[in-house]
Amino acid sequence: MNNITSAFRTFGAFLSALALTTLAGCDIDQTAEGELPDVDIEVSGGQMPEFDVETADIEVDKKKVTVDVPDVDVSMKVKSFNVPDVDIVMPDDNTEVEAEMDGADNDGADADERS
Repeated sequence: MNNITSAFRTFGAFLSALALTTLAGCDIDQTAEGELPDVDIEVSGGQMPEFDVETADIEVDKKKVTVDVPDVDVSMKVKSFNVPDVDIVMPDDNTEVEAEMDGADNDGADADERS
């Protein structure tokens, strides 16, 4: 795995953790009931606006193209990396959310070499 691929994986994992935090990272409790005011209104006439909307027609298709690509032989080996382990504690009810991100802190060195 090259550094660009691992960077994209790290960024994707970060976005996933951010989305999880955004969607589940808040606790909202209603503290007061809402109420509409009493209103006495007399109206007559008027008209809601009308619109004619024309949108673009979008056609998506595939076509075959020929592209020069490098022919590279890649040897794979297993490495260990340090990755973030994020724990989120929710307010009041202490609900915990855990997210793990693959590929973060991936500078190509083994975890044993960084320790």
